[in-house]
Amino acid sequence: WVRAELAAMFSLDPASVRVRSEHIGGGFGSKGLRAHQVSAVMAATELRRPVRVVMTRRQMFSLAGHRSPTVQRVRLGADPDGRLRVLDHRSLNRTSTVFEFVEPSASVGQVLYAADAHRTASHVVRLDVPSPTWMRAPGEAPGSFALETALDELAVRCGADP
Repeated sequence: WVRAELAAMFSLDPASVRVRSEHIGGGFGSKGLRAHQVSAVMAATELRRPVRVVMTRRQMFSLAGHRSPTVQRVRLGADPDGRLRVLDHRSLNRTSTVFEFVEPSASVGQVLYAADAHRTASHVVRLDVPSPTWMRAPGEAPGSFALETALDELAVRCGADP
């Protein structure tokens, strides 16, 4: 994916672009194009030779992306039998002023649980921070943790086994 994006951006033959990353784990979330990769192609094009980009751990957080922190509010309602009737999940996360990225934390409840009254919403605040991006697991991961925790608490209040 990165090779194709870089080749298109610089009008290069994809076969002439080589992207190598030795330490990405499973690779989920590391498939998007990042500023350091674009800089590497610019340098290689100018120097007419291969280049290597090496980042410190500190630079990783601003150059390679990060998961946006979220503030979530989950409100649930159930009937006396413990059947879920109301699901309201709102998520607030930050994005940068140069690229809007929405962490879809609140979306997980839309597909996992039926309720008579259902509302989910994801909101972003633009700040002067590096752009958040895909990271390690789908964006639903932080949202599912919040929702499942709230459902466990509701089950206990209803006297049901979570």
